[in-house]
Order: sequence, then structure tokens, then C-alpha cells
Amino acid sequence: MFLLVSCGNRTDDESLVKDSFPGSIDSIFSSSPETLIDFAGEEYYYPRYSPDGSKIIVTGTNYKGIWSFNLKDQKLLKLTDEDKSGYEYVLSKNSKTIYFIGAKFMDDIRRYTYSLQAVTAETSIKEILFSSRKRVSSLNIIDDSTLAFFWADSLVFFSTSSKKFVVPTEFDYRIIKIYGNKLFVYTRNGQKELMPFGEDNIISVDESPVNKEFLLYVAGKGLYKYFSEADNFRFIGDFQNAAYSPDGKMIAYTIEENDGHFITGSEIFIALLEKTKSFRLTNTKDVHEMNPSWSPDGKAIIYNTEEGKIKEIKLTITEQEKDE
Repeated sequence: MFLLVSCGNRTDDESLVKDSFPGSIDSIFSSSPETLIDFAGEEYYYPRYSPDGSKIIVTGTNYKGIWSFNLKDQKLLKLTDEDKSGYEYVLSKNSKTIYFIGAKFMDDIRRYTYSLQAVTAETSIKEILFSSRKRVSSLNIIDDSTLAFFWADSLVFFSTSSKKFVVPTEFDYRIIKIYGNKLFVYTRNGQKELMPFGEDNIISVDESPVNKEFLLYVAGKGLYKYFSEADNFRFIGDFQNAAYSPDGKMIAYTIEENDGHFITGSEIFIALLEKTKSFRLTNTKDVHEMNPSWSPDGKAIIYNTEEGKIKEIKLTITEQEKDE
């Protein structure tokens, strides 16, 4: 388990941790949180940066709707207000398009109709690419012209340009799907089924951006990391909302406190995966911070509060000078 390190206040309103990061990293400064999105009567959650770092994408209460916040002009644009659209969406790698899964309950047939839709991040123009009465779930982006998702529990690939299903013959892929206490890993070579925690359900997974490892949060147990070379899982800590940094070396996560019934506190930390120390980013008694997400350059963390405000913390990483 990580040793938690709390940093003292500095006169320049920054905090510093030293000797916690191996290799070339010497120290990390963190700025005070800055509120980016806060509108009276409105709540936003689960923020993500666009791949180019120019925007922040958020959803509303109970995943209703998707919004794009432009970091340059500070304008918030509603892209869709469909129920649950903020739960199943991915961003194109060029940051121009958001693909999401819509689900509408049809009273006449008393069933859901699912639709794969595309919306432009700049103009909010929407287009339905595919619709079905069979369940569509677990949307993944392969590249800017190919999506993968599960259609009636079968993995399929879909061309966004031709709007047709395709056979994945020209690219490698790895798709991880959770089925309760089971984990399925799909690749070009087939699928692998894992049930590493018995009857305990797997709640979430976050894949490393640089290798075949990933993080799992298991109900009642905490956070585990999968090591591909050893093909095993190791306990990391009782951490929630864990997310890899873009270089795969660090994670951001939350530690929650509860009274047995309700969450009474939640703070955000970052840590090097291979070390035994971590760095506290927030330290507030009255504000619960949740769902941290990294900027594409690894120099900022964005998150939401329990009240639905979106805040950002800037990171300044200094590196040791190399010997000539």
C-alpha cells in the first residue's frame, strides 16, 4: 500500500513533494484548484480533456447530456441533452467528433431503441450512424474512422465513413469488457476470460496508454493492477477513480471516507506506480473531489466536486539534470 504524503502550504500558493518520483523526475509543484465550470443551478460531472487538450467534455446529473467547454474562450456548448448519453461516449483522436450511444424507451413496444450517434464538438450538429432494438454498449474508438462496440453481446466493428460494419483485418486492437465478476479481453488472436476475484464484481477498468497493463477497481476490495509479464494482479490500495497519466508512470485517484452509510470526504492524490509514496493534490473538509482526469500533456488534472463544479489543478514537473 502507498504511504500517503501531505505537503505543507507555500507562500506562492503551491505545494511541493520531493524525492517521491524516481528516474529523471526531481519534484512536482501543484497549483491551487481553479474553478472552470460553475453555473448556478447547473451540475456537471466526469470531466475529460479532448485529445488535443483544447476542450473539456462533461456530462450532467445521471449522465444526462454532453457539453463541450472551450478552454480558450471559456464557452460551454451543449452537444446533446439525451438521457444517459454521457455514459457511453468516446472522442475522436482529432478532437473534432464525439460518438455516443443513445437509448430511448419506446412506449408502443415497451423496449429500448439504441442508436450510435456522432456530434461535432464545435457546432453540435448530430447524425445517427446506426440504430437497433438490440442492445448497443461498450463503445471503443479504434481510429478516427473505425469504432468497436458490443451489439447484442457480440463484438462488432463499424466504419464511421461508410456507416457499415467492417472486418478488422488491417489493425491491432485490445478491448476489455466487464461482465459482473468476469473480465473479457478481446484481441485479434481471440478472447481471454478472467475471473481473478471470485464472486466479487469488477466495477471499472483503466488501461495503460503505453503497455498491456491495466487497473481494476473491485467492489469491497479496492484497486488492483494487472501485470502482463507475470500475468497476475497485485493490490495497489483502497483507492477509487484511478486513472493513468499519459506516460503510464503515474496514476491519479481518490481516497474516500465514509460513516458506514454515506461518503463524508473525498480527496485527490497522484502517485508513481512503482514507488511507495503519493502526493496529495486536495485537502478540503467541506468539498468532496471526484473523478480526476489527466490532460494530454500530463501537466494538469481536472475533476468535479460533489456539487457539480469542474476544477483544474496545474502540475509543474521538474527533472534532474543529466550528467554530460
